[in-house]
Amino acid sequence: ADIHIVQSGRIAVYKEADQPHPTLLGYRGVGEIIGEMSLLGSQPRSATVIADQDSEVLRIEAGEFLQAFCEIEGIDAEGFQRRVRRWLRG
Repeated sequence: ADIHIVQSGRIAVYKEADQPHPTLLGYRGVGEIIGEMSLLGSQPRSATVIADQDSEVLRIEAGEFLQAFCEIEGIDAEGFQRRVRRWLRG
């Protein structure tokens, strides 16, 4: 799963977007990240995003993101997964 950073515009985030009455969870604006939960948790996406106005996003491939993060933090992929598990547990 790739992540995306909103460069311009506004993105609506929905739960159950394929249902007759989807739930609007909120919006993502300039500088905010989309897809981080799927990337960090290695799980399928949990929401659907739809641009509700003209928008541009920067796509970062998951592998590139993980490699850069690990290099910056000085950890390997296993160390990254440990940090994510701790973060997800709260």
